[in-house]
Amino acid sequence: MTAITMEKHILKRLDALEDFAKEQAQHVWQAATDAATERVHAVMMDQTAHDMNLVAEKYAHKLALDLECVLADYSGTWYETAMKTLGDYRLEMNAIHERESPTFLGEPLISKDKP
Repeated sequence: MTAITMEKHILKRLDALEDFAKEQAQHVWQAATDAATERVHAVMMDQTAHDMNLVAEKYAHKLALDLECVLADYSGTWYETAMKTLGDYRLEMNAIHERESPTFLGEPLISKDKP
């Protein structure tokens, strides 16, 4: 093999090695991007669960008390009070649902700007 032939052979191998390194870097970048996206999604889901838990804790005791009062005196004024409490609870939970799934059946909202 002449020096020129060897030089061409070495350059060809270096080009192949560079292509391989670029491909591997792209795979690593994609895997890191996917992992980061999953972490962000998990954090968002944790926040949603936390928000829903706060609403549930806010109304749980009052709803239980209202139910006991309705059962103790069904013909009394407790029915309206219980329905008001239940309505307030549903409004707050629905606000969270609308924030997370703003369409009727919970489908993801797709912007018209996206292709």
